[in-house]
Amino acid sequence: MTPYADRLARFVQEQDRAATSTLTVDLAVRALMGAADDRALPRYRERFGSHYRRGEPPPLRWAPHLLPAFRERLRGGPGARGIPEVLNALTAWGPSAVPATPELAGLLDTTYAGPAADALGRIGPAARTAGGEAMADLLAGLARGDLRPPRGADGIGCVPPPASQGWHGAQTAAWAHWRVTGDPELALRVIGAAALAGLGRPALARLADLGSLAFRYADAVRPLLGCPGAWSRVGAAEAWWRLTGDAATAVDTLLPELRPLAAYEVTPLVLRTVQALGRIGSPAAAAAPTLRAVLDADRRYGGGILLDEQICRAATEALDRIG
Repeated sequence: MTPYADRLARFVQEQDRAATSTLTVDLAVRALMGAADDRALPRYRERFGSHYRRGEPPPLRWAPHLLPAFRERLRGGPGARGIPEVLNALTAWGPSAVPATPELAGLLDTTYAGPAADALGRIGPAARTAGGEAMADLLAGLARGDLRPPRGADGIGCVPPPASQGWHGAQTAAWAHWRVTGDPELALRVIGAAALAGLGRPALARLADLGSLAFRYADAVRPLLGCPGAWSRVGAAEAWWRLTGDAATAVDTLLPELRPLAAYEVTPLVLRTVQALGRIGSPAAAAAPTLRAVLDADRRYGGGILLDEQICRAATEALDRIG
């Protein structure tokens, strides 16, 4: 990205001087942002919520500069522009997003209850200090089904099923309650029940976070290591490793999902697989030759700057952890 960053930055600056605002300019800013280039910060702060929704979240070091604007946008409620993008950024920033806890808690009774709970869970214990017991009680109520978010129509918020069924965001709320309070019992009950019911990917990600605390549900995970759905296989592999410590089985499941890299193809699933192998660390050494080939390649992966940057960054981080 470095050889092109200066050209992109000059283009953005020239358009700013001409007071031009186009999708092309926003895409150039997005490319700079994906490379964590600080020259994109002023334009992003001015225009977030415009054309950035599918991009990567802003770099963590931008948090102090963006949090005031993000909090103000959240205070505008679920109808404000760019809320999904703001929630995505706050979730990625984790504990650094703690100043936004009151605004996130204010979304727990809206169509964005699920993403807001996810962000609060990523913040962790500091969110309880900032949000108080009332926020923890809201998360518990959502997890148990005592509270139900309103119906949303945007595909991002929460769309509750019939009253006879549970809200699909209950797992997230239960996981967030554990992360915020440190008490795993509610999370184990809600997420464990989902795992036993075979709901697949959402339960697997939360089970993986619970780790050995959720060991009793390992038998529900093992059959998913060979299921037809690739996303579920990858989720099951990471959950299996986190629950049982059996890295060999997890790595054997994950390695075939790297095959698209041989054709210079990158998908969200490939990125997730590389990240999972990196988290496993040295027992995933069999992936190292494939990951080194990514960094040594003389052509871009995924057909564009952003995907190439993402896979190169993921491969570098995974190789650092593998050793």
